[in-house]
Amino acid sequence: MTEAIELRDLDKIIRSLHELAPQVEREVKDEMRLVGGAVRDEAASLFEKYSDRADFRVYVRAAGLVQVEEAKRKTTGKHPEFGALQMTKALLPARDAKLEKAASGLELRIGRVMSRHGL
Repeated sequence: MTEAIELRDLDKIIRSLHELAPQVEREVKDEMRLVGGAVRDEAASLFEKYSDRADFRVYVRAAGLVQVEEAKRKTTGKHPEFGALQMTKALLPARDAKLEKAASGLELRIGRVMSRHGL
């Protein structure tokens, strides 16, 4: 299993942008969300043979973390294995398939935003 993307000090950059340039912070987070969208789309396509009800969403956390996870809350206890099925058949394989492309895309997109604003 591959590890998550780690850009050093991204959380510090985002915190600094929040104080200095909120508009740039929003742009950086929007770019991060777009990169996570590729993983979300891949996970949805992998999981559609199991269920058409899965609703994966991209969340950008304050610490510079991009997460793709199920947006719907657990409604019943009838299928306790459903979360494990989502992870093993959709979310982890999608992350592994898109990780290298996402890492390079994230670095490129954030670099563009920063240079556009002279940072």
